[in-house]
Amino acid sequence: MDELERVKHHSDICCAVEAGDIARLHELIDAGILRKGDITHPRCLLLLAISSRNLEVVKLVMEYFEPDPNAANEDGGTPLLYACQVECPAEIIIYLMEHSTKDDSLSPLEYVLFQNRVELAKSLIAYEATRPEQPAKHFTPALYIVAVKTGNLELLQHMLEALHNAGHSFVTEQFQGLTGMELFAQNAAYALETKVECFKMLFNVLHPATHTADPVRYNVNDIVNVAILSTQATSLIPYFIEMEKKWETRPSIISLYERLLAVGYDILAFAVLCEHGPVTIEREQLDAMLEKLHRFQWESWVAPLGQMFANAFEPSEADDAPSPLEAMQLLQDFAAFTETITLKFSSYRLHEAVSGVFQEISINRHQLYQASFHRAIECIMIMEGCSADDLVGLILCIDSWYDRALQAFPFLKYCNFVLMRPDWVDVEENNRLMNWFVHLFGPWKAIRQYVGKPVLEVFTLKRFARDVVRDAVWRGVEKNEPSQCSFLERLSSLDVPKELSDYLRYCDYSSIRYFLEHFDAVEKFMKRLEPIEEGRFCCPHSFHPLPYGFSNNVPGEAFEGENFQHRFTDVPQDRFPRAEQMYNPVQ
Repeated sequence: MDELERVKHHSDICCAVEAGDIARLHELIDAGILRKGDITHPRCLLLLAISSRNLEVVKLVMEYFEPDPNAANEDGGTPLLYACQVECPAEIIIYLMEHSTKDDSLSPLEYVLFQNRVELAKSLIAYEATRPEQPAKHFTPALYIVAVKTGNLELLQHMLEALHNAGHSFVTEQFQGLTGMELFAQNAAYALETKVECFKMLFNVLHPATHTADPVRYNVNDIVNVAILSTQATSLIPYFIEMEKKWETRPSIISLYERLLAVGYDILAFAVLCEHGPVTIEREQLDAMLEKLHRFQWESWVAPLGQMFANAFEPSEADDAPSPLEAMQLLQDFAAFTETITLKFSSYRLHEAVSGVFQEISINRHQLYQASFHRAIECIMIMEGCSADDLVGLILCIDSWYDRALQAFPFLKYCNFVLMRPDWVDVEENNRLMNWFVHLFGPWKAIRQYVGKPVLEVFTLKRFARDVVRDAVWRGVEKNEPSQCSFLERLSSLDVPKELSDYLRYCDYSSIRYFLEHFDAVEKFMKRLEPIEEGRFCCPHSFHPLPYGFSNNVPGEAFEGENFQHRFTDVPQDRFPRAEQMYNPVQ
């Protein structure tokens, strides 16, 4: 047979295979015109047989021409994978699976699950169920695809029912530190309704009796990991809260649940659930479970808490945002809830989140005049769980950001010691921000002790009178067991005008105006000192560092309007023993 005739018969074979003409293929083979050894690329012949979608043709090619079913092209694609791509009938794919030994990175079942080909997937699942030698974890990738990627409820239910213990292996065994159930919670990002149904199926594998009750009630210790991880994608917390509301009988808790979820504060609502939901362990044991997932909760606490705080005095412009009164009531009610927290982890996380709010929030100076702003500050103090004196010290501990003065000032009205008593003014030699506050509001004795003798022309008689009245109030406190009676309590018990009480606490109108005038003077002075660099833009709401050439070791009254720089240089150095600090860098 010459070359031309051989090529012709080779073409006839290929045409018969591609057409799925089993009779013509038998005729050519029986004639003996073309032998198996004459086929140069048997793998290509197998691919043509697969394209024919005829199982008998595929079998004949495999048996007579003996192509390698594991042979892959340069991209790693095998005939089996090709059969999945061209959507061959299930019997062809199963036949190739039986004759293939290559472990592809993506199995046929996984491939068709990705494509959501329900009927073909069911056929492959049924085939896999007949192979008891396959370990349960072999099906983990397939379950992951259905539960996390596609959310196909029909296929997930079919797999859980057909594949022996594959479901139990998926929800219990860990992969990269998380179980399949937890990976589902963390990564499934489709619609909430679908995710809830998938969760029910997976949860029922471990707790088959749970969904027999109506309504369903989940124990917090059974869902804590899933709930927190789900905040990374589609949160399941609204579903858990809705289920718990059907059992909760306290109107205040139900109302708090509803309002927190309405504005999207899922993680805060779950904190309430951790305190008031049912558990089958000691509630304190939740601390260890929450701690394991701490890295997923930092930002999720700070953002809603900061937004809740800001909405209370600066309402959002969003259409679905709560009214100012509703926002303030929510902040106050959540602050009241935080006083009942028993879990150490929640208390610690709340403390960190409040600190984070202070780091991120930008306070407008005009808000210092708003009553709603001061009520919001009171709520933050309750959440922080420490005294105003400690908060002021915490805010002012970093003296290189003068904008922190706006954050610290609202807390002065609640302080018992800071700037109230000379022996309680904790001034570090190099903390310029605290020194500045001492000069603005501190008593004469504190300024004299930590800086030097104050300049009489800038330390007014009004401030002298305030020192005298404060001293008298403190003497009354000391006679009434100071451990049980604070300065503020003693002051409120005295029959003094409200204006005087407010002045003693730095919360009257004149004190606020006095503070802002000097803050504006500092800001103007800072802008004159700050070098302008190419490509640098100053944001009016960002923190600005104090340069080394600036010191706060000057009485507050010296910082006055446009005369600030003149008054700054006019202060005699011999009146301040440590005046040289004004010009020395802070070490």
